Amino acid sequence: MLLNRLRSALGSAPDPEDRPAPSRAEWALVLAWMAALLAVVLTRPDDQGLLRGAQDAGAWAEHRNRADIAWRFFSQSESLTPWLAGSDASYPPGLHAVSTLLGALVGHGGVAVLRVQVLWSLLLASAGAGLAWRLGGWRAALAAGAVVLGLPACLGASTVYHYDLLSISLVCAGVAVLAAGQDRWGPLSGGVAGALFGGACLVKWSAPFFGVPLVAGALLLPLAPGRRSPALRVVSAVACGAVALWVVDSFLGLTSTSFDNMLQLSYGGAGMGAPGGVGDALAATREALANAHAEERPPREWFERWLLPFRFVTSTAGPLLFGFLLLGGARWLLADRRGAALQLVATPLLWFVLLAVIDKPDDRWLLALLPTAGVAVGLAWSTLGPRSRALWAVLWMGSSLWVAWDFHHAQRAHPHAEHWYRTYDLPDHFTWAGLGSDSIMDKGSGWLRRDHSGPRVWLPQREAVWERLMAEEPARVLVMDPGIQELLEPTWWDFRNFVQALEDGGPLRWIAQLDGQHYSGDLREGVMVVVAPEGAEPPWQHAGVPLENLCRAAAFPGPEPESVHAVLWAPCP
Repeated sequence: MLLNRLRSALGSAPDPEDRPAPSRAEWALVLAWMAALLAVVLTRPDDQGLLRGAQDAGAWAEHRNRADIAWRFFSQSESLTPWLAGSDASYPPGLHAVSTLLGALVGHGGVAVLRVQVLWSLLLASAGAGLAWRLGGWRAALAAGAVVLGLPACLGASTVYHYDLLSISLVCAGVAVLAAGQDRWGPLSGGVAGALFGGACLVKWSAPFFGVPLVAGALLLPLAPGRRSPALRVVSAVACGAVALWVVDSFLGLTSTSFDNMLQLSYGGAGMGAPGGVGDALAATREALANAHAEERPPREWFERWLLPFRFVTSTAGPLLFGFLLLGGARWLLADRRGAALQLVATPLLWFVLLAVIDKPDDRWLLALLPTAGVAVGLAWSTLGPRSRALWAVLWMGSSLWVAWDFHHAQRAHPHAEHWYRTYDLPDHFTWAGLGSDSIMDKGSGWLRRDHSGPRVWLPQREAVWERLMAEEPARVLVMDPGIQELLEPTWWDFRNFVQALEDGGPLRWIAQLDGQHYSGDLREGVMVVVAPEGAEPPWQHAGVPLENLCRAAAFPGPEPESVHAVLWAPCP
C-alpha cells in the first residue's frame, strides 16, 4: 500500500492554482509575525551583535574588501569586465558586487550592508514557499515560507557578512523557479534558474554541491494535470544547464584566482593555474577531489562531519523548533507525501554531500536543507482543519519569536554555567543552548548568540578618533606605537577610509606604523598627523623624516574610565 501511494505521489500532482488560497486572516497573521521577527533581528545591538568582533582585524577583512571593490567601481569608474576580474580574490566577487550596488542605496557602512542581508534570508524563505506552491498551492506556500524564515539559522546567517547565505539562497531560488515552471514555461524557467545557479557559483564555488541534489529532486517532481507535453521538462533542464555553464565559463575565461584558491585551500589541488573554461575547471576539480579522498582524514574531522545532524537540531533549528519539524514531517509522511521525489532524492543526496564530499564541515552548509524541511511541514499544515491550522500557527509563531529573542538579545550571566546551556565537558561543538538555538561551529564566519559575542570595546572610540582626525584633513597618519593600534587597527582603517572616500569623493588617507608596514609613499607629502601614547613627546623621526612643529590637539579615551589611551599631535596653528 505504501508503495502504491508513493507511486501516486511521484506520478501526478494537483494544479496549485486549484488549491484553496489562504484567508485574509491567515495572510495578516503571517505578515504581522514576519514584521515582529525581523524587528527582533534588526534591533540586535550593532557592534556587540552584528559587528561582534569589532576589535578584531579578521572581523573587518571582508568589509574592507567590499569597500575597496565599491570604491574602484564608483570612484575609479572601472568598466565591468576589468572590475570583476580585478575583484576576484579568495572568493568570487558576487557577494561584494551585489553589496556594492545595494550600498549605493543604503550606504556602504558595515551596519547598513549587514541590515540589508535579511533580503537573502527572505529569498531563502521564498524558495521554500515556491517549492511548496508548486506542490500544494498558496496555503502550503505561506506555511513553508514561514517555517523556513522562523528557523533561527535563516535570519541568524544574515547577521554575518559572509558568502554562504547568498550563495545557497540563489541555488534554492533557482530550484524553486525550475520546479514551478518546468512544465509551464519550459526554456524561460530553465534559463532563469540557470542564471541563478551561475550567480550562486560567482558568490561561492561550493554552490554546485548543493545545486545538483536539489535540481535532481526538482526534475523528478510530478507534472501538474492539464499542462503541456512532458518534453518541456527536458527543454527546461537543458536551458538551465546551458545558461549556468555559460555564466561560469564566461567568468573563468576572465580569471581563475578564486577557483584555484578554493581547490588549494579545501582539497590541496593545483587548480587551473590560468583563466580557462568549465572543462578545465572540471578536470582540476576531479583531480583535487581524487587526491583529497585518497588521503586519510583525521579523527577530529570525521567527528565534526558526523556531528552535523546533531548540529542541525541544536544550531540550525534549535531543539524546540526541531520538535515542530518532527511533528510536521511525521504528518507529511503519514497523510500527504506530495513532493516525495524532492524529499527522497534531494534530501538524502544533500546529506551525502555534507557527510562525505564537501570539505570543512560546518553548520553553514545546513542552510541548504531548510527549504525541503519547510516544504514538508507546509504541505502537512495545509492538510489540517481550520482549528488545527490556527493552533499550529500560533504555537509556531510564538515559539519562533521566543527562540529569535533568546538568540539575538538574551544575556545569560555565564553561558557554560547555567542550566540552559550544558556542555558537560563533552568534545568541542557537542553543545546546545537549552530549547533555543546554539552558536555555529565556526564562530569566525557564522551566526553567534548575543551572549557569545565579543564585548563592546573599540568601535565607538574608533569612530570618535576618525572624526577628529578627519577634521585635520591629513594626507598621512603616523601611529608611533603598535600598542595603541586598537584605536587605529589597519584593516578597520582601510575599510573606514574607503567608505569615507565613497561618501564625500575625497582622497584616501594612509596610515603608517613604526615598523613601516601598511604604508607606501613619502611622509613629506601632504599634512601629517601623529597618534602617540600618552606621555610620548615630540620631536620624533620616522624613516629619516623629522616630525616637527606638532602640537597636542586631542586626547582619546582608552578602555578604562577616565583613562587616556592616545594623543593626537597635529600641525601647530
